[in-house]
Amino acid sequence: MISRRLKSLLMIALLAAPLQACTAFVVYRNGLALAGNNEDFWVTKTKVWYVPKEGSQRGVAGELGRVYFGFDNFFPQGGMNEAGLFFDGFATSENKLKLKKSDGKPRFAGNISDHVMAHCKTVEEVIAVFKKYDLSFLEHAMLMFADRHGDSVIIEGDEFLRIEGDHQVVTNFYQSLTSPDKTSCPRYLAAVGSLGRGEPVSIDSCRDVLATTRQAGGAPTQYSNVYDLKKGLVYLYHFHNFEEVVCLNLEEELAKGAHETDLPTLFSANEEFTAFQSKREQGMRRQTAARRAKNIDSDAMSELAGIYLFDVGMAQKVIAKFWLEDDRFYLFSAMDNQRVQIYPEATDLFFHIGDYGNHSYRFTRNDDGQVTGVTIKVLGRTYQGAKQGTE
Repeated sequence: MISRRLKSLLMIALLAAPLQACTAFVVYRNGLALAGNNEDFWVTKTKVWYVPKEGSQRGVAGELGRVYFGFDNFFPQGGMNEAGLFFDGFATSENKLKLKKSDGKPRFAGNISDHVMAHCKTVEEVIAVFKKYDLSFLEHAMLMFADRHGDSVIIEGDEFLRIEGDHQVVTNFYQSLTSPDKTSCPRYLAAVGSLGRGEPVSIDSCRDVLATTRQAGGAPTQYSNVYDLKKGLVYLYHFHNFEEVVCLNLEEELAKGAHETDLPTLFSANEEFTAFQSKREQGMRRQTAARRAKNIDSDAMSELAGIYLFDVGMAQKVIAKFWLEDDRFYLFSAMDNQRVQIYPEATDLFFHIGDYGNHSYRFTRNDDGQVTGVTIKVLGRTYQGAKQGTE
């Protein structure tokens, strides 16, 4: 049995995703503590899920329940806990300069964001936890946390950028490495320009900021949130339609226990969303059919089946399982208990074209022809796995 505590390769891949556009901000003004974010990505299978303080298969036990938003791999992209602590994540370009202080620190065993959301009430507490650990997993990502008391921080690896004034904005570039006069991200400039006018804020004004910074095209805004950190409410919008809103009450939802929802089902039919979803699915099917080799027999694939162990820079190594079933070859994702069908391109080369990008799997053999490992390329990053056995 593969431990569910181990992170799946798909989740690691999402953290390493290329620069999809995302925007988030927090503002403390006229007695309100509001946070907002746009989740801009090409994956349409979005989810909302609730983790009570007792914990569930979607999150650890702690002192605080929380709501998370994300995709169908259930890796939290953002959320809020019962204490009014908010977080969101952002893909970035690689920047090892941000990780100089991590040398010698231990790696956190698990998802550190879920851990702090389960245990922390303030940004000060969050920072204290993060400073204890090796943050090398943030080579391609940043995190933002904000509490209901007027404090927020952007975590750029080992850099902690605290809020100055009554608002803070983050997109997909390193602010500590970019002087204000060199900042060119239009989403960042638009959000800062709007919030910087000093006008009273409201749910509607935050919605307007998100509407201004929403994205279309290949990685459109899948959903948007405005969080009322003092009242524990989330105002949710789907696929850059800001005319329809769903208000989620965290206290009421947690009273129902652990549960999850397909985010699009909370809204009325959206023709633009349906068309985008259909076009993507058709495109992936066409690409798969064109690339798939037709002359690889099942005996050749059965030699590749087995358990493989990967070091992906975490405290625990990741286990992946490949197996053959009815002439179809699968990869098992331990964390979310999902399997992914992968397709032969050559005898020892497989691929998968899916929502999270194009992945390749090249199996290696020793001089005797025995399969010894696999090299996985996921969204520009390479992971080496050593074969441990057949079961």
